[in-house]
Amino acid sequence: MVWRRDWRRDPERIARRLLSNFEEQIVPTNNSDSRSLDSKARRAAARAGLMAQKSRLRCGPSNDLGGYRLVDRNRIVAGERFDLTAGDVIEYCSD
Repeated sequence: MVWRRDWRRDPERIARRLLSNFEEQIVPTNNSDSRSLDSKARRAAARAGLMAQKSRLRCGPSNDLGGYRLVDRNRIVAGERFDLTAGDVIEYCSD
């Protein structure tokens, strides 16, 4: 009986596959760009008489999608589940 290497359990293959998936998911972001977009969204909301609240979710199961919501005093106007992006906030407030 000849010993064959099981291709599914090959450590080199697994490592290559994990690294290739990891490299595809990495998207270079500039922290200053995200901060400026955040500021623009908050200013646009303020000009429209609203307040843009950013989710503080870090991890865990929740009904919170990690984005923004727009609030007028105590009433949520848009993004109840924090499902707006900064671009969505700017677009909503420009209308």
